[in-house]
Amino acid sequence: MLIHRLRSWATWRIFTIDRNHTGIPDYRFLEESIKTLLLEYGWWSNRNARTDSDLFDGGFLGLDNISPFDRRYPLSDGSRIEQADGTAWMGLLTIYMLKIVVALKQRAINVLHNSSAEYSGEMVQRLVISFMHSVSSLNSKEERGYLNWDCQDGFYYDLLRRPDGTAEYIRVRSLTGIIPLLAVQSFSSSDLEVDKNLNMDNAILSYVQVHGIDDYSLSLAHLGCYSTGRYLFAMVSPYRLRRVCRWLFDESEFLSDYGIRSLSKFHESNPFSMTVSGITASLQYSPADSPVAMFGGNSNWRGPVWMPINYLLIEALREYHRVLGDDFLIEYPTFSGCNLHLGHIANDLEARLISLFQSDEDKKAPFIKPNSYLDNLTNTENLYNFHEYFNGDDGTGVGASHQTGWTAMVRRMLLHRWGFSGD
Repeated sequence: MLIHRLRSWATWRIFTIDRNHTGIPDYRFLEESIKTLLLEYGWWSNRNARTDSDLFDGGFLGLDNISPFDRRYPLSDGSRIEQADGTAWMGLLTIYMLKIVVALKQRAINVLHNSSAEYSGEMVQRLVISFMHSVSSLNSKEERGYLNWDCQDGFYYDLLRRPDGTAEYIRVRSLTGIIPLLAVQSFSSSDLEVDKNLNMDNAILSYVQVHGIDDYSLSLAHLGCYSTGRYLFAMVSPYRLRRVCRWLFDESEFLSDYGIRSLSKFHESNPFSMTVSGITASLQYSPADSPVAMFGGNSNWRGPVWMPINYLLIEALREYHRVLGDDFLIEYPTFSGCNLHLGHIANDLEARLISLFQSDEDKKAPFIKPNSYLDNLTNTENLYNFHEYFNGDDGTGVGASHQTGWTAMVRRMLLHRWGFSGD
């Protein structure tokens, strides 16, 4: 399930938020958490790599009907779906575990004066190599002979891999092609002083000196130090990030007034269909509740805006900005002629999500459903429902109305906007 892949992210975020609020880093929390995370990491590593490459999948990964096919099972002819997002989630799990292990080693050296402490260099090296393999698996065709990355479209797609070894893109522009952007973090020069295994420039140079420049080394070429002085660890290179953002920030595709849609609006007038062994599977943009019965009809990833994915995307864009700086500009929105750095773009996406809950003199907040209890009240100030997801066209709240576990993340966005994020 999706939540498992986010545990390392959640652990690191809890640690950093608490540290910045209290001024006291809770290393005991990290020490206890890493034990469980290592067990989870081992489980996924051993059971979810279905090929000799380091490509991962994990069923529908919580995204249910985001594909025209049920991603949990092989198709009737034995074909399998090779997912664009499975390896990215594994990369995200790995990279935040790496942040945790580096922090523990830094404490061991600086506070305990013990450079050979548990979770030290060997663990850092193991996680760095694992992350490199995940990056290469998603971005190099050396092992499989094909890629989830489509150079023509500039997007990551799921692939249909047939029993004879051939593969075909499932050309659906959905969150599965956006999720690789989420696996990004960076390290400072002081972090590299803690462990030289973090120096990707040296690692790649050493590889090239032995093996020469090949597809594997090229797939890792974006890892390393940038002009800001920070060292980038990311599944997606800045070049490919820019190409994906062409779709991501297009208002006729993913970008809505209220955040990023789970499926491109392009598929509203251009439904996707594919026939395998005489069975045709199809998919169409649906901004709110799903009209199809897949997963009991309680599956809604074909258009709505989901707060947690948007939150992770905003964090990822800010991390890219931290590394790439103000000079890395992207047109936002697409075709607008306006070029902004990723920090400004992240702030605008944040404002769009916050606007779901904002009213003005002429109308109530977008999340309020027409003819609902709140809609019939004269004064709805300070009355909110935390809906499961939101209509990708008009922002109306959809699904369960008590999802404070993730939609309440909008509070973190408000704190950031007011300068009290504590991060």
